[in-house]
Amino acid sequence: DEGALRAIQIPNNNLIGSLPSEMSALPALDTLSLEQNGLTGSVFDVWPPSLFRLRLSKNSFTGTVNGGLPSALSLLYMDENQLTGTLDDLIGSLQDVTQLHLQSNEFEGTIPESLGDLTLLRVARFEDNQLTGTMPAQVCTNREENPSFRFLVTDCPPEFECSCCSNRCTI
Repeated sequence: DEGALRAIQIPNNNLIGSLPSEMSALPALDTLSLEQNGLTGSVFDVWPPSLFRLRLSKNSFTGTVNGGLPSALSLLYMDENQLTGTLDDLIGSLQDVTQLHLQSNEFEGTIPESLGDLTLLRVARFEDNQLTGTMPAQVCTNREENPSFRFLVTDCPPEFECSCCSNRCTI
């Protein structure tokens, strides 16, 4: 794919509007960095399979994030938007993610058991959502067995219970 577009990096540039649908069809795109803009609308249901880094933090995206994210995605930054729905499909579609930033959205439900399958995870942030329940035991086991898994943050009790999270909750 010589000459193919591999990266779009336009952070903090006052961009407005929605993501152009043509972006989802760029076959060689491995990096999309559009954080800290004024982008709105929903995120794609299907992304280029080559996408490795996705940074959409600090925009005004709405709607749900379905399972169309590429399994090879390593960095996922979707924090500080207005995304809704549950995390089941989103987390279940990832295999190689090392950094997962989903804080400060409107996700609800529980953190799925499939988070425990993400053995390459180093950072996972879920705080400031509407998540409830308890961190799956396999996630805590992975964190204990993997010293590289350094940062795991959720909301504090009574909303969410996590015995292995990085944040220190005071009740």
